Amino acid sequence: MDSENLSYRIRLRGKIRGPFSISQLRQMSSRGQFSKLHQVSEDGQNWKPATELSSIFSSKGGTTSKDSESVVTATNPVYDVEWYYVLDQQQLGPVTESQLIGQIRTGNVPGNALVWHKGLADWTEAREIFPESIPAGSKSGTAKSALIVLSIACLAVAIGYGIWSMQQGNDSSLASIIRPPGQIRSMDLTNNATQEQVGQAIGMVVCYAEILRKTGERHERPFGHGTCFMVTRDGYAITNRHVVKSHQEWVDASDEGRIIKLVETNTIPEDIDPQLLSQETRVIFNEIVKEKTPELISKITAHLNVYFDGKAYPAEVKYISKKYDMAVLKIENPPTQKTYFSLSSQHEPPQSTPVIALGYPGVSQMAVTDDEAALLSSKSNKSNFAEILFGNDDHMTSFKSSAFDFVQTPGEVSVVQKEAGDVYNVQHTAAIRQGNSGGPLVYRKGNSAGTVIGINTSFLIHEAPVFIAFPVAQMRDELEDAIGAGKLTWD
Repeated sequence: MDSENLSYRIRLRGKIRGPFSISQLRQMSSRGQFSKLHQVSEDGQNWKPATELSSIFSSKGGTTSKDSESVVTATNPVYDVEWYYVLDQQQLGPVTESQLIGQIRTGNVPGNALVWHKGLADWTEAREIFPESIPAGSKSGTAKSALIVLSIACLAVAIGYGIWSMQQGNDSSLASIIRPPGQIRSMDLTNNATQEQVGQAIGMVVCYAEILRKTGERHERPFGHGTCFMVTRDGYAITNRHVVKSHQEWVDASDEGRIIKLVETNTIPEDIDPQLLSQETRVIFNEIVKEKTPELISKITAHLNVYFDGKAYPAEVKYISKKYDMAVLKIENPPTQKTYFSLSSQHEPPQSTPVIALGYPGVSQMAVTDDEAALLSSKSNKSNFAEILFGNDDHMTSFKSSAFDFVQTPGEVSVVQKEAGDVYNVQHTAAIRQGNSGGPLVYRKGNSAGTVIGINTSFLIHEAPVFIAFPVAQMRDELEDAIGAGKLTWD
């Protein structure tokens, strides 16, 4: 038997989580969050199949300890997997697996209908889950009478399950489960499926200039990064205005104007510490920059990429707010076309509301070991004067690989304040850094878990750090004008 005092890290498809106790793993297994497909390790180095945890995956169907969290009692009923499915743009369920298979076999639920149950990464077509249940020449229509009966049964099961779920204090209660396909419905980031969904909806924004010299040599000069989050399935995302404002200025500038901006970017300011650089050296350097840049440059093109799991997707700025620190992006060919965040219509969340900040903080670019420092130094090393001015041939060398992993920091709402011009801000304790700008502040628990409260924007350092987000509810009119009222989901 496995010792209840041991803890294990778990791994699936290269993603490592934990450590978890045997009791926690047993509970995760019962929820479909831990399976025989995982590997486990006590030290994070030596791995073995999860099936070797005999107290969880018993091949003989043995009984479970009375102390186990998975013990079934008369007051804790066992439910079969509860399935949901979509017909005519309407979500139905829950139904048992046998009920769903029966409806698929009769053609009442077509093979291309989306189905889902808690624990699955996302909604999937029925024919991919139940290929053997699809009838030959299956019908796309529905039998009206059968659907009425099934809908009544679904409603009865839903009411019963909802009551039981709320009695158990389950955050994934009926209100939070029944949401449109692709909408993030949980912030339980210990769950592999939730972790994957959130990762598909949080993007790292990188702005850079592609510089082509007259010799044909090419450089990429990054000039800012932040975070954005998806709010529709077809590629609309929200970020801060200050994250993309400089990029848009590069886009709007003429060819000559972009060269002038590059000169300004490379010019050393007058207020530099004279102990670091003498005024004479500063003046000479600035004169060289001003003289040589136009002679060397053929063309400058501004780019904005959004990265998901380290892969770049081009994007453009669709809207920049004048009143709020908010901008809307449209991502070309978004990676998943599946997951997105709903938006809260509440201006003032109560104090002490549990929240979580998601994003790509700039601190993740910093080296934390000597080896990392050496690697970053070699990647960003400038071999000549042109690279000092214009950057290396790949802007990615400015970041270490872990910079493209999103970071989550939990906290609570401290206070909501109303500023001049009827602008609300939420002060909270979920730590953010510079790269978090444009990322979402999200409800962490309850029926609203997964819904965005506001856009993380800044942090202030006084006696203690203060982290600030601006509620999206106050931006509703502008967002709906920019994206489309029917495209956004408000809770």
